[in-house]
This record gives sequence, structure tokens and C-alpha cells, in this order.
Amino acid sequence: MRASLGLFVILAGCSALEQQDSAPTAMIDLDAIDPVVPKVEPVTAAGNKSPYVVFGNTYYVMADRRGYSERGIASWYGTKFHGRLTSNGEIFNMYGLTAAHRSLPIPSYVRVKNLENSQEIIVRVNDRGPFHDERVIDLSWAAAAKLGFADTGVAPVEITYIDPAQYQVALAQESRQQDTETVVPAPLADLGDNAYLQVAALRDEQSVARLLDKLLPIARHPIDIVDEQTDVGVVYRVQIGPIAAHSELTLMQTMLEMGGMQPGFVVRREACTQNC
Repeated sequence: MRASLGLFVILAGCSALEQQDSAPTAMIDLDAIDPVVPKVEPVTAAGNKSPYVVFGNTYYVMADRRGYSERGIASWYGTKFHGRLTSNGEIFNMYGLTAAHRSLPIPSYVRVKNLENSQEIIVRVNDRGPFHDERVIDLSWAAAAKLGFADTGVAPVEITYIDPAQYQVALAQESRQQDTETVVPAPLADLGDNAYLQVAALRDEQSVARLLDKLLPIARHPIDIVDEQTDVGVVYRVQIGPIAAHSELTLMQTMLEMGGMQPGFVVRREACTQNC
């Protein structure tokens, strides 16, 4: 029964079922649809089983999506699946800017460019599919309409993964530049190979485990647990690194704050043997 249910969840996504689909009959103001703004989100438990099998074919979810870019044919799905569950349990909304992809972790954000007219938008991947060899992505009807191929059904596109943390940092920098006169500072020297971002100092292993659950999906560098015997017992210092570049440090601190955690502070490993 579990296997059947799991298969149903996958097939409930976009174009896995060969059924008649259609565009909405009402007139839609595409300009009223808000653009997608990438944000840091943990990978969901649902929709990310790897490998998984559909129609006898085996698919794998990417372990690392950074740097992903691909060209191919895009299609769209609409009324037939409107209101149904996507692969990660969300409700499919054909008026939202979402997409289905066979191998990107869910959720992911990608920029999709129509190679026929150079129009491009950002979409959030929250579904699995399309399970057709000749297609690389299935967009919501609204996304296809904004890209100008809702009437034709398919279009050649270029897909590029967007790192939400870097996107948010760029937004913040752009906002600051618009609010004030920008003075470009001289580049900061690297922090060196002994700089670590200390996130917390905890006294019990359960608290460490809970913090690791939050850090693992977003950490871009190794996570170390440095235990130290103190007058009040063992203290576990949770540190990320080494982080050499100031830009990487800023990015990591931004991701921590977006995840509801403290931004931490830099420590030097040679100074961490005694009360760092």
C-alpha cells in the first residue's frame, strides 16, 4: 500500500498522467501576478526520494544543484492539475509561477529564459516531471504565459539555478545602493585558513543535534563541534569553516539570520584552545 501511495504522489505531479489539459477560460491579468523572489528554504521530506521510478524509468535527485544550467524544451500544465497536490504536498496553482523538474531538489529556484523571444522569469520548483524524454521542465500555465508560449504549448528554454542566499544578499546590496550614495570600499583581505564562524556554544548534546538539523541544509562549509571542558562542564562550540573570503562569511551569516538563527562571530582556531 505504501508503494502504491508513493507512486500516486509522484504521478499526481504535472504531466506524468497522459490526460487532456487546458488553459483557464477566464481572462487573466498576467501583470497582476507577483514575481517569485527566491528565499532560503530547507529541502522538504516529501518529493525528494532518490532514486525514484516512474513508468519504468529511474530518476535521481541532484545532490548539488549549484552551477546547474540546461537547455531543452519546456511545456506547461494547467486546469487538469489545478488544486491537486504537487510532489511535496503543496497545492498546485496554475496562476502561480511554479515548475516541475525531474531532478532538482524541491524546493529550488530557477531562471527560465524563452530562447525564441528572450523573455525570462524566475520560478519555484515544487513538483516532479515532466516524464517525457524530449522535455526538461514543466511550467505552470501562468509561467508559460509570461514567457509567451502558452498558446503554442512548448518552447525551447534555458534553465539556470538560482542560489537563494546569494540572491537575497544581492537584493540587500541593491537596496542599500538605491537608498544612499554608494561608496565602493577597497576589497577586504582574505580571513585566512584558520577563520571559523562560531554559531553557538551549547552545554548539552541534544541542543547541538537540534542546531545541526537547522545548519545542515544551509551550511556551505564543513561544520565542526569543538568540545571544551570548563568549570561548568563540557561546552560544545558549533563552528562553520574554515571560511577565508569575507563575501562567503557575509553570505553564511545572512543565511543564518534568514533561518532564524544568530549570525555568529569569527574565531581563530589557534585561539580556540582556551576560552575562545
